Amino acid sequence: MGAIIADELDKSGFIFIIIEKSDNKVEVIREKGMLCIHGDATLDHILQSASVSKSRGIAVALNNHQDNLFVTMSIRTLNHDSFLLSRCSNDQNKSKLIRSGANKAINPYITHGFRIAEILTRPEIEDSFSVDGYNNQYFNLNIDEISINKIPAFFGKSIAVTKIKAKYHLIVVCIINPSKNSIITPNSDYVYSEFDRFMLIGDKVNLDDLASNETS
Repeated sequence: MGAIIADELDKSGFIFIIIEKSDNKVEVIREKGMLCIHGDATLDHILQSASVSKSRGIAVALNNHQDNLFVTMSIRTLNHDSFLLSRCSNDQNKSKLIRSGANKAINPYITHGFRIAEILTRPEIEDSFSVDGYNNQYFNLNIDEISINKIPAFFGKSIAVTKIKAKYHLIVVCIINPSKNSIITPNSDYVYSEFDRFMLIGDKVNLDDLASNETS
């Protein structure tokens, strides 16, 4: 799981550090040109040497559940704000990892490594699925949740005025506001308010374009 996540991050051009205990694996990782600290991730000084306190996203992918749980707790004490994703091979342990500080607990036997890397780098993604069309067409659809505070230019404007559908071929499927009822398939004249979160569905490429061009 860790190897697949690292490969996907490397392909996407992210800067990251790997902590690896195995001598042989450390050598292989470094031969690939990746930054790797040789050490035990259950030790605080090793975590600190990997700059976890400054990391935007962290994946804990150890084989042992107890180690995953312990490292998740340790990382959360060192970094309160990072998006923290933890490996969970048994769904019964998922709640323990969440209580220990993980934002998401992922079962590697259900979720592919490349998908886990995508969740790590784009934590706003809620879900994704594939659709097979006619003539062997393939669609990679995502459902993203975005807070209006990440797109200040949309605040006080209607869905129609923002032209999300025309510019990015995306559809607003739901508006979520803590002080209001959620609105499924809102009308185009709906005006975004201060605490809105909205869910979009569309092709991953188009969602990436929106994130690159509009979010702050």
